[in-house]
This record gives sequence, C-alpha cells and structure tokens, in this order.
Amino acid sequence: MDLLDPLNKLNVKNKYLLPRIDNLFDQFCGATMFSKIDLRFGYYQLKVKEVDMPKTAFKT
Repeated sequence: MDLLDPLNKLNVKNKYLLPRIDNLFDQFCGATMFSKIDLRFGYYQLKVKEVDMPKTAFKT
C-alpha cells in the first residue's frame, strides 16, 4: 500500500479537458498584454494566502 493512498482518495480530480492549442491562439488575437510565470521561481511570484501555503506545490 502506498502511503499517499488515503490522501489521493481525498483529492478532487480535474473534470475539464485541456484546450486545443489553436483555440488558445485564437483567444490571443487582438490581445495587448501577456504574462508568464518563471516556473523556477514561480512559488515566489504568485500571491498565495498564508493559510494555503502548506498546501501549495509546483511540479515541472
């Protein structure tokens, strides 16, 4: 038995499909502002409520 099994059972699975890349590009049409996240230091770039910090993780 994996030690994470009880925790994994509590996790909510994502119920949405990933968008098609051509649909994403269509949404950018006419945009004047873009942003990006540096995944190496992303933890320090996103505002996260202090109570939620212990639950926050990044996977690359």
